[in-house]
Amino acid sequence: MKKIKRKLCFAVFIILIITGSSYAHTLFANTDSNNDGTATITGMFSDGSSAAGLEFRLEDTKGKILLKDKMDQFGEYTFKIPDIPYFIIIDGGSGHNIREKGPKK
Repeated sequence: MKKIKRKLCFAVFIILIITGSSYAHTLFANTDSNNDGTATITGMFSDGSSAAGLEFRLEDTKGKILLKDKMDQFGEYTFKIPDIPYFIIIDGGSGHNIREKGPKK
């Protein structure tokens, strides 16, 4: 299922680049469980630029920050999956933010 999700995200990304739509600089993210209690999130803009250096954080359902750091030089971040429900947030600046439910262990 995760491979299908990744392929679908990649296909949407390619379509947006080819069509030159108004979503020319949308931030996308893909999160995969590593099956060892950790997950890796990869971020990329629809114009092909990396999410390298963007602020990354995990928040619980009440907005409490569980983890705050920056994406690495490849636009990736690997983290230990919390034992509680949480959200993944990538801050790409004005209008370029992602907030999605994080995977469970």
